[in-house]
Amino acid sequence: MIRDILNAIVAGATIFMLGLALEIPNPYRALAPGLFGLTEVAPRIYTDAPARTAELTRMVVKAEENSRRFFGKTPAQPTYIICTEPKCEQIFGALPNGLTMGFHRVILSPAGVNQLVLNHERIHVDLHALMGLNGLRLQRYPAWFDEGLSEYLAGPPRPGYRPTVADKRAVLRAGGFAQWNSLVQDGQYNRHYGAARALVADIAKKIGRAQLREIVLESKTRAEFMSRLPQSVLNP
Repeated sequence: MIRDILNAIVAGATIFMLGLALEIPNPYRALAPGLFGLTEVAPRIYTDAPARTAELTRMVVKAEENSRRFFGKTPAQPTYIICTEPKCEQIFGALPNGLTMGFHRVILSPAGVNQLVLNHERIHVDLHALMGLNGLRLQRYPAWFDEGLSEYLAGPPRPGYRPTVADKRAVLRAGGFAQWNSLVQDGQYNRHYGAARALVADIAKKIGRAQLREIVLESKTRAEFMSRLPQSVLNP
């Protein structure tokens, strides 16, 4: 009897939270974009701009090809939600330029509808798929590397920023997602993302891109991953 009551409470709470998520603008609405007026213009691509289907599809294809050059074939098949107008962005609440949810959803805000941002988010997807849900929970790779690799593989460095030793040291302290979010709260995105990219570029320069890929694909724990990186880069 008590178990039945507890199960009913849990089920009721789950339904309540789901209803709340659908009622209030937030990124979890990306789980059902069609309910909020977005059109599926191609398999797994939703947008508020069906007239731009060819352009947006090409961008997705390029992002997937770019990621595949590093990771090879992965099981990730994310759904892309591409907002080109503020009205669409407001459906999902306040968004950064791009947002990756695990390895299942990628959301772009109007400011993020460009190839570099989409490339960046797709790298996140494949790195997260490589980790799996448990690896994500345990954060197999530090947050600075997650962001730095996505920046490094997405394209050229951000313009107008030259990484400093102090910036690299600050980024290296952001091992967890919470620490990373705290770091970037000051809004100096070029500085922090640029420093994370510079660290990954330093690693690739030191050991070669092929060995970097090998370490990423083979490491099973954070400790193993960190132990295989060149210590001279981790101690700038």
